[in-house]
Amino acid sequence: MPFQDDPLAIKSPIALPEGFDLNPEQEESSSSVLGAGLRLGSPIVSEKNAYRIDRSVPWDPDYRPYEDIQGTIYEGFSDRFLDVRNADQTQQMKTQIDRELEDRRALDAAGGWGILAEMAGSLLSPTTLLPGGAVVRGVKGGVSVGRTSVSVAGAGGFAVALDELALQGSQQTRTPEESIAAIGGGILLGGLLGGAVGGMSRKAYMRSSAAAERAPEDIVSYNDAMNEFMAPDGPRSVGAAENVNDMTLRRQGLFDFFDKSQFRVEQAIIDHLAPVMPDGWAEKVARISAAPLAIGRPIVRTDPTLRAQMSDIQSARQAMSDLTESAMQYKVNAEGQTVHSGQIPVETAIKMKSQDFVLGSHSRTKEGYAEYMKDGPIGSVGSVTNPITARWQHLLGKSEKMTFREFKAEVRWALSSSDPHPIPQVAKVAEMERKMFWDKVRDDMIDTDMIDENVRDVDTGNYVTRIYNEEKIRANRRNGTADDMGVVVTDEFKKKRAAAQERLELDDTVERAVAELGKAREKLRGINRSEKNATKKARDKRDRAKATIASEGKVTRVTGALRRHFEARAAKLKEGLLEGDELAEFTRMIKDVRGVKQMEPPSLLKAIRGFGGIKDDRIKNVWRGGDWVSDGKRTDIEEIMDQRAVSIRRDDGIDIDMMREALVEGGYLPDGATVDDLLEAIRKETDGEKVYSVDDAVEVARYEATLELADDLEASGVDVSKPITQIIQALEGKARSQKITKAKAGEAARSGKKAGKAGGDGSTLMRAFDRLEDANARLDELKEIAPKIKEERVAARKEIADNLKSVQKAKDARGVDEYYASKDDLEIEAAVDDTLNAILGLKVGQHSFGTVMAKPTRARVLDIPDDVLRPWLEDDYDKIVNQVTKSLVPDIEVIRKFGDLNMTETKQKIVDEATKLANNAKTRRMKDYYTSEGVERVKDLENVKNRMTGRFGIPDDPSGFFSQAARTGKLLSFMSLLGGMIISALPDVAGVINRSGLETAFGVSDMITNPRRLIKALSDGQEYGAAAELVMSGRIAKVYDVMDEYGRGTKFDRGLAAGTGLFAKSTGMVHWNWGWKSVAAAFVGSRMSKAAMAVADGSATTKQLQTLSANYIDTVMAQRIAKQIDKYADRDGLVWLPQARLWDDAEAFNAFRAGMAREDGLSVITPGQDKPLAFSTPIGGLAFQFKTFAFSAHNRVLLAGVQRLDAEFAAAATTFLILGSQVSNIKAWEKDKEPKTGIALAEDALDRSGLGAVLMEGYGTVNALTGGAISMSGEVPSRFQSRSVISGVAGPAFDQMVKTGDSISAAVRHRIGPEGGNFSERDAKNMISAVPGNNHPIVRLLGIYDQVAKAVEGMVNK
Repeated sequence: MPFQDDPLAIKSPIALPEGFDLNPEQEESSSSVLGAGLRLGSPIVSEKNAYRIDRSVPWDPDYRPYEDIQGTIYEGFSDRFLDVRNADQTQQMKTQIDRELEDRRALDAAGGWGILAEMAGSLLSPTTLLPGGAVVRGVKGGVSVGRTSVSVAGAGGFAVALDELALQGSQQTRTPEESIAAIGGGILLGGLLGGAVGGMSRKAYMRSSAAAERAPEDIVSYNDAMNEFMAPDGPRSVGAAENVNDMTLRRQGLFDFFDKSQFRVEQAIIDHLAPVMPDGWAEKVARISAAPLAIGRPIVRTDPTLRAQMSDIQSARQAMSDLTESAMQYKVNAEGQTVHSGQIPVETAIKMKSQDFVLGSHSRTKEGYAEYMKDGPIGSVGSVTNPITARWQHLLGKSEKMTFREFKAEVRWALSSSDPHPIPQVAKVAEMERKMFWDKVRDDMIDTDMIDENVRDVDTGNYVTRIYNEEKIRANRRNGTADDMGVVVTDEFKKKRAAAQERLELDDTVERAVAELGKAREKLRGINRSEKNATKKARDKRDRAKATIASEGKVTRVTGALRRHFEARAAKLKEGLLEGDELAEFTRMIKDVRGVKQMEPPSLLKAIRGFGGIKDDRIKNVWRGGDWVSDGKRTDIEEIMDQRAVSIRRDDGIDIDMMREALVEGGYLPDGATVDDLLEAIRKETDGEKVYSVDDAVEVARYEATLELADDLEASGVDVSKPITQIIQALEGKARSQKITKAKAGEAARSGKKAGKAGGDGSTLMRAFDRLEDANARLDELKEIAPKIKEERVAARKEIADNLKSVQKAKDARGVDEYYASKDDLEIEAAVDDTLNAILGLKVGQHSFGTVMAKPTRARVLDIPDDVLRPWLEDDYDKIVNQVTKSLVPDIEVIRKFGDLNMTETKQKIVDEATKLANNAKTRRMKDYYTSEGVERVKDLENVKNRMTGRFGIPDDPSGFFSQAARTGKLLSFMSLLGGMIISALPDVAGVINRSGLETAFGVSDMITNPRRLIKALSDGQEYGAAAELVMSGRIAKVYDVMDEYGRGTKFDRGLAAGTGLFAKSTGMVHWNWGWKSVAAAFVGSRMSKAAMAVADGSATTKQLQTLSANYIDTVMAQRIAKQIDKYADRDGLVWLPQARLWDDAEAFNAFRAGMAREDGLSVITPGQDKPLAFSTPIGGLAFQFKTFAFSAHNRVLLAGVQRLDAEFAAAATTFLILGSQVSNIKAWEKDKEPKTGIALAEDALDRSGLGAVLMEGYGTVNALTGGAISMSGEVPSRFQSRSVISGVAGPAFDQMVKTGDSISAAVRHRIGPEGGNFSERDAKNMISAVPGNNHPIVRLLGIYDQVAKAVEGMVNK
């Protein structure tokens, strides 16, 4: 990797915008705001710039300073002139006063900007370093922020007093009242707010209040100012890297304020202090002084997706944006542009493809089962009701037909068999699954080069990927019974050995295939000899014709005819087109140009593909970047071609030496060429230089001449798609200007200037016509003498290719037989043992076929029909589809987007950009910072990709005790703690308003009053994935980190996972999610439809453009969508129904659906990759269970809302808080507690709403652990009141275990302890609180929980 070889050194200079140079010694027409803040707020900088009257200068007896200042602004500062000795000192005093007044005006005019600058100034103070004093200093003459003193009030006032004393001595315009107010504010506010705010003067307070009052109107201009201030290279926040879109966030300055203030202020301090301090001291002081500003960084760097969007490395932003869905909007969205270049992120693509596969397969099997139960076709209602009635019939023992589980198993086995299934409905579903699922999976894998084109399946001749029952294999391993898979596989291997030994005695297929290949090669040699003779005859004929033309003085070129035609037109002697042969030849050349892509003769790589590819056993059924790479050295072909070796390296190809011979015969390699020569030729073509056969020289010359003419015509501005008449007219000016062009070129050459573009002048263009005409003539001459030579060569090459494959097939078959025949019993047992170990060592999400095919021996061991392995294979078809989808689709989409699974090229771009930025960094501090930034962004990208593809945080031993305990603990915690989660989900309603706008409130009534449109709207929502919630329970799995991702584990694991699904459905949460996602889809779909129509008619607002482009829809696609809306949508009511299922533009539908898929996770918050990586590790998953929602809401609600700051977000925020307060009240009622009021209710509302999710997690946890020590209300927020120290540190699962253990211990002590002990009702409730379903709404409403607790208490205390 580049990071191992070359250390990153990153980031260009942190340049402030023009006009913001902070060097106080430089004269400025208007002070920089940050410089003003430093000069007025920092005692250090203020002292450095102070003018001190030199009292050693003798008095000028004739000078009266008052006369100079009388009637001027300086008269108000007359006391400052009492000690001046002469006019020169007066002038210097005036200069300082002017600068201070200018600084104050700059700060006053800057509003919030000025507050920030004052904050920066006050940070640079000696009192910042006082022992036990402030870690963060605030705005001097304004605010003192974040003081963390042991004795905050006293230390705050003392520190401010010291600063004010220094500032009074160094500034001429600072008043005593200002200093007194600052000191008093430091004492009062420091004590009240615990250091959050320090001394605020009256003027600063009024300025801050005024800024707050006008915030709604000024937020845009404030954001622009922030963008300018935080920009390292000018008004734009970050500079775009090469080949990267403009990734500037909307309101970038606001995010940079939190993320980069520390470094900007640090640099400004260094610039001021470096000239007056010893080497290295300025950097140390700057780092210490600005360190407190780092407190804002975690707010905008909570997860890897946010960290990438905050990075100055543009390619890192682009890469993460291409990989994951983002709730953020970008600056270019306001212009209707996306940052995805017409594509969608991998995460969205995975979501859509997974829903298609899983939901589609489930629907087909369910409908097939309904038809099976009815013995015939059913309607849409029957597809829903029949499976339900069938389940009841089986439970009551009234049906002899298969259960749904058995039906799905039969579908699985039907897919493994080449014979049709005897049950028609099973056969029908199996055939549909082949076409709609397995063929599509195969095609996707071929498209991304995960398997070869010829591979139809991903295992041993069957459609269905094998998923092994590891529990059964492990339980019966080496017991020697019929249940021992090893015994059966060993017997099958021995049978193959016996059959192979018998075949080898009589086999002569290789020899016969080689003989046929020799005949085909001799035929091609004969054709090549005939062509050489024909070419010689054609050349002799052409030479004789040229001699005749020269002797008669004739000119027959088309270009000559064109020039004569143009001259005649100019003289008005002719108005028609070219005529006769000249016109026919000209038309032919234009047609050649139009179809130039189809003219190219087969190059080397195409010939290799045609011959069947080069054999490479290691690539069989293994995707690029897969685990097999670590099992052996990369092949020569792989080293050369990497991911571009599509169909060149093939598991069924021919040996490389045979390929060399075939290419020599075909004229691609010279006689005597070696394998190394072949590899070098492949390398040459891979690098862009085409290698053609010498036998195709005439066709190559014609193709290259046509390509050259096409380029020259394009450079000349000639559109070859136009009619021939218009093309000739366009060429007329080119021909006339030939002499002028030549003259200009000569003049340019003489003067040393550059000539114009060669392709654009008439002479070059006409020469290109001549060359193509010559090439066509040579081809025609060859065809005349040997009319079928080309067809004969093509046929001969095909015959050779077929024979090569036959030879290779015969060799492979013999090789397989030789392998089986050569193994003794001990070798067979070792191979079987290795294969079973590989299967049992699979990690969650790892493909069994990938691991098996990593070694040829394993493939041989398992080259057995499914019927033989049936006892050890999974037969639940839904689980198979689910696992294949979750393990393959992410790989497919990552490769499709980035070219290979390792994202090699993308990572290299990040490294390259980081290196360029590093070379221009001003300080070692910034070099070190950006070095780390570059490395970390690549690590984050890799980790997110691994998490997305199921490879992150997977334990080495998934079946180990800790892994199983962690899975079990999370599932039990979910079922024991979250029975009332539907109440906690009430703020979801606000989320719908947040994304679909204020019209939602009116749209609801519109839909309710028209049930038919409501049904249509909900049906529309299913098209965009809402229905997947009923089958996949995606939101529950992602919010609470439950459900078995891959359907593996022990029976207990699977049973517990199934119980989790049933529990979630019984609480109503699954249907709640489905319902609100359907509603959200209707309203968001309406909003996007209206925006698309507005784009089409030219009336789109900025907000509508942002809505579409943030959802991957640019203005071009919006117009295509608008056509579909206009054609098919129901636009009768306030809410438009797109009715996308009717659309006839597939690309428009997919684009619209992709945007809806993004909005689906934003409207009803569904976490994606926007959560910390630690949450996806076994330990982190336990410790941080149930916190995923908070981090996702931080991104999707708070930060995304801050970007918008519009009326709709304000309405949504209000609704969030109202619903959050209602959740608080309901939870209090459930626990028989008094509802919270006042500030305590406000805290609860902010917490329960999700609006302040991440902030409240920290705030609430600290209060829970300290008894509300830092709570504004003095109370612990209700969600955290029951949390113990263990829960706060180790997570709810471990906390549940400890509470249960404590209650059991209390019971034991009470019953058998020497001193008895008290077993209370609380102990009883703790004991049963770990029981799944104990807080289910029905259990609580019926009082069952309390009754059981009392019963347990009574039993123990009896």
